[in-house]
Amino acid sequence: MHIFDNDLELKEIKKNYLRAEVADNWSHRGNLNGGFLLSLAAKAASCFSEKTGSMLITANYLDRTQPGIIDVQIEELSKSGNFDRFEVSLIQNDKKVLRTFCTLSKKTGNTEDLASNQDYHPSALEKDCIEMSRPGVTTMYDSLNVRIDPATASWMQGELKKPSNVRGWCRFREPRDFDLFAANMAVDCFPPAIFSSLGASAWVPTLEMSVYITHNPKVDVLWSDFRTNYITDGILQEDGIVTDSDGNIVAISRQTAVYRSK
Repeated sequence: MHIFDNDLELKEIKKNYLRAEVADNWSHRGNLNGGFLLSLAAKAASCFSEKTGSMLITANYLDRTQPGIIDVQIEELSKSGNFDRFEVSLIQNDKKVLRTFCTLSKKTGNTEDLASNQDYHPSALEKDCIEMSRPGVTTMYDSLNVRIDPATASWMQGELKKPSNVRGWCRFREPRDFDLFAANMAVDCFPPAIFSSLGASAWVPTLEMSVYITHNPKVDVLWSDFRTNYITDGILQEDGIVTDSDGNIVAISRQTAVYRSK
């Protein structure tokens, strides 16, 4: 079993309660990555639905979550011919650490892409991008190969510039396609876009994130482009577009987070 699927493995402990035992494969400074937590919530919702079209998930991050045992509580909100809606909460040490609302849609067979007047084709080849590696700090990069477009990586050498933009490629180091669950990893495995203009912060904790996964991509590599247009009183919003190598939109995200300078 793939390392990602192993950590998403869920066992029923009682009605509407599941349990996962997550190894330290997706953490930053000992805390589980927010995209992985979305993947876990999405997987739990899918256990109660047969819909495999698109997925919309909105999450409030209530506390830090560490590797280990995570209980998952699922409440069905509504079901119809087109949509199944659930509230999914992650609980650790008897404390709710994440609360999400998840909507799964019926697969329609309509493959027409989202209407857009923008070109989302990748701006750099994967082989030309800078590989992220933080041994002993970010275990997620031991499992995911994340590569940054050099045009948005000058902050790594201390050269800050606007706009606040980070973009690049990601793929699993152990080969695996991205699907409705794993696509959540692509929206939260890159350094925050605000780093390019304000510099690397000690911590940028997520308050809330919404992700719309347009379809099941079934590709092994994704291109992500993240931008922050403003920050007010230390609160920022980061907008992201995730596409395949042909520029087809896979996911759209918006993250609200706190920028805490060193």
